[in-house]
Amino acid sequence: GHQTFAFRSSWLKKGIDLLNGTSSSKSDVFASDEALASLGVGKNMVASIRHWLLATRIAEEIDVKVKRGLQPTELGIAIFGSAANEQPGWDPFLEDPASLWVLHWQLVSYGSSVFTWVWTFNNLRDYEFSRESLGDSLLRAITSRTSRVPSRATILRDVDCLLRTYIPSDNSSYKEETYDCPLTELRLIRPTFHRHFTFAVGPKDYLP
Repeated sequence: GHQTFAFRSSWLKKGIDLLNGTSSSKSDVFASDEALASLGVGKNMVASIRHWLLATRIAEEIDVKVKRGLQPTELGIAIFGSAANEQPGWDPFLEDPASLWVLHWQLVSYGSSVFTWVWTFNNLRDYEFSRESLGDSLLRAITSRTSRVPSRATILRDVDCLLRTYIPSDNSSYKEETYDCPLTELRLIRPTFHRHFTFAVGPKDYLP
């Protein structure tokens, strides 16, 4: 669903603003031309923004039979606000580290829809790992849980997206010409050498 894009700093706010300004919440505004104009990005990025709104659990799908409209969750309104209710958000521009920790928690905790994130942060026991070793670990985990197993190439693309979510693009060990995901500020994964990575284990004095 992420279309290989890690979410960027402005994407979540833009997505919530789009939902707050939608007249008919039962239709999927992300499938319309309005989304392309309002978000100012291409079609694949529109789909990616929709994915990340759901993955971070700041938006949820409305239970309709045909169309898949979204609406902000209580958490989404709390962080980003609601123009309809004239309710300001706690931190609409994600300037407080607490907001980033909450979003990370939504991605990796119980009930998350992004298995790669959940597995990596809760089940991976390797002190050091590579893109390939993490992909192999995921492949084994998925194979033991379902008969619908994606290809290894698909899993590795998911791993690439996870690494882009937490490692700044200007790092020589994992360079990507794109805007960084705000979760890189949490410094939870760090490169070691020869395209290997490790978790930054230890006290986090920037966790409020």
